[in-house]
Amino acid sequence: MKYLLNYYRGFPGATRYNAESKAKLDVIRTFEKAGYSMYDIYKKHINIKFLRTATELIFLQFQMLRAKKQFNSDDIVYIQYPGSCMQIQILLKELKSRGAKVCMLVHDISSFRFGKKVDIEVKWLNVADELLVHTEAMKNLLTDYGVKTPMRIMELFDYYTDDPFNEKSEILKRKNIVLFAGNLDKSIFLRTFVNTPTNSLKYNYYGVEPSFQMGEGHFYKGKFAPENVSAIEGGWGLVWDGDSITTCSGVLGEYLRYNASHKASLYLAAGIPLIVWNKSGIAQWVRENNLGIAIGSLEEMEQVINNISEADYLKLLESAHQMGEKLRKGEMLRRLL
Repeated sequence: MKYLLNYYRGFPGATRYNAESKAKLDVIRTFEKAGYSMYDIYKKHINIKFLRTATELIFLQFQMLRAKKQFNSDDIVYIQYPGSCMQIQILLKELKSRGAKVCMLVHDISSFRFGKKVDIEVKWLNVADELLVHTEAMKNLLTDYGVKTPMRIMELFDYYTDDPFNEKSEILKRKNIVLFAGNLDKSIFLRTFVNTPTNSLKYNYYGVEPSFQMGEGHFYKGKFAPENVSAIEGGWGLVWDGDSITTCSGVLGEYLRYNASHKASLYLAAGIPLIVWNKSGIAQWVRENNLGIAIGSLEEMEQVINNISEADYLKLLESAHQMGEKLRKGEMLRRLL
């Protein structure tokens, strides 16, 4: 049998209303289409403090016993990593001891993302039989840190949506608009950038309303449901992070060297070309597939965009649309399965 093991906090189905889980929910959808059976583990939260620890442990132990009876030696089990659950790690050992093949689809390497020690993560990644990782740069970094498990490259996460594409002619009219979607307060560089004077460009920002004010030419546009990609308006989708506008610095900025940001998938699913950091893990792939431009600093963005002809932009637009079609159908992951 082939399984996808999923770990949820809360009660069954609760995460389906959490926008942060869209990447994992899209993974589930692709595995279901590929004929995999779902096996879900839940962490039940107890509000009464003095009962919480004991009750949660009993609930999880029950689930572990149930899971151990489910899997056999010839099974293939994929796990969405990280699961944030020690019991999943215990189950991982149990599956391996029974001879099942265990593969991990990596969403994040928490130690790199948050600047922590990597030893524990390397240990668990080495227990798996195979890893699906974001980029070649992530594969190389994990290898340098001692991960010996064979790895394959996803390049980008899929992004399911039934929302219609905006017409290319409409996107062309917005060639001078750059959009940025995400956690605006977390994106420290924005505190400087939203006060940067603009000449020929405008900037649209989507997400929870930030605590800082926007300068002239910078516009907060509100929130949108993650599947409603036609709601975002712009001619370019910016993939940037960290605390500086001159490079992607700091822990979160450095993480872009290795990961494939879900923002990139969002923008392409909307048919919008990308602007990425030229040292990011996806920069070379973006250039090779004509999906956008790579820049070293936000200060050079306006000049670079102004130097792109309408004909060249239309080629980028066409490539973005074609890639968006693939992401909407789950083809990035399906080709690996």
